[in-house]
Amino acid sequence: MIEVLRKQDEYEPDELEQIKVDFELKRTNLVELEEAIAGAKLYAPFSGTIVSVRAKAGDMIEPYKPVAVLSDLTRLAVAAKPSRENLNKIAVGMEAVVSIGSVGQFRGKVQRLPEAQESGGGGIGGSQEDTIENYMIIELEDGWPEGATRGMPLNVSVVVNRIENAVVIPPAALRSYAGRSYVQVVDEEGNKAEVDVEVGMQTATQVQIVKGLTPGQKVVGR
Repeated sequence: MIEVLRKQDEYEPDELEQIKVDFELKRTNLVELEEAIAGAKLYAPFSGTIVSVRAKAGDMIEPYKPVAVLSDLTRLAVAAKPSRENLNKIAVGMEAVVSIGSVGQFRGKVQRLPEAQESGGGGIGGSQEDTIENYMIIELEDGWPEGATRGMPLNVSVVVNRIENAVVIPPAALRSYAGRSYVQVVDEEGNKAEVDVEVGMQTATQVQIVKGLTPGQKVVGR
């Protein structure tokens, strides 16, 4: 247009006017295209790294459906799927211990519980999309542990009850017969004797003895 205006004396008035009209139409079209491009950009609410993309060029995207997953790799959020039985014992804010392979154990808290899921799944053929909303989220106190990498397997233990100064024995030392719970104890001379016990809380590695034993007694495993 600048070049045309420099040589406007060479054009007929009607011809020059038409060139100006065409120019304005193109400029308007350009502005509309720029606005369309700006409206097509997605802006994340935080900085991070894209770890997966669920859409590809040419896909028809439904409103409010996720197209990519963005992660803040400066902090670690642990995702776990507890059983329905264990989930009924867990509440937001409970303490948790996360064991990450050879990296170590780390303390955290339950930040969010999984959303209620209908049995049998949903969607076509009973399939259901696996999303972060299906998991219990544990937030660690120390951010991202040194040596941990995304995708590492881990174990999560949630502290649903705590008993201080409990007397505990390994599960292999507890014996049961006809409704009776007892252990074999060994005295300083090596003599064995059966002692009836009252059992409290139990985990995979420890059994609480409420009554029948005192700290320091030696018990015999099976």
